Amino acid sequence: MLGLTLPKGFPLSGYCPTLVNWGKKQGAWLPVSEAEADPDNVRVGDLACFWFASKKRIAHIGIVVKVTKSGVWAVEGNTSGGHGVQRDGDGVYRRWRTWDSLGTGGGFIRLPF
Repeated sequence: MLGLTLPKGFPLSGYCPTLVNWGKKQGAWLPVSEAEADPDNVRVGDLACFWFASKKRIAHIGIVVKVTKSGVWAVEGNTSGGHGVQRDGDGVYRRWRTWDSLGTGGGFIRLPF
């Protein structure tokens, strides 16, 4: 155990829409358009949320480990080492993500720790 206390009401589910809804209700949601306009608003430890147009929802999440002007590095599970964003891959990888790769409905959740 990492010794972290989960924020009140934090979902005990890995279902991406549930996590995003929680983040929005908490005022902890940052749309990708705002992140791209001011990358200083994204921090290491934020959750990077990927929009899948085919599913019409956020369907993949990673943890931001580095922020740059053109995107983020994220550690993602259920992904692959190949191109694009996968949500059914073979492992955990550190992946480079441009702002565009988060999709038009993508964004970030700031956790309060």
